[in-house]
Amino acid sequence: MENLQIARFDDESDTVFNYRKNYITKEYNIINNNNLETLVKNSKILANMKFKNCKYPPKIYHMLKKFI
Repeated sequence: MENLQIARFDDESDTVFNYRKNYITKEYNIINNNNLETLVKNSKILANMKFKNCKYPPKIYHMLKKFI
């Protein structure tokens, strides 16, 4: 298992950071060839949907809804 260094955003609470970190770590370890940049991007989208009730196009929502 690789030790991932996940950057915290400046305005991020502990709750949101831990949520994103857990998603990235879990998905990175499940599929070893997962692109870390994509996981970080998706983690931010997930956090926005969960904590800020942001809406995204259906394609993105359906791709990530199982992680919410």
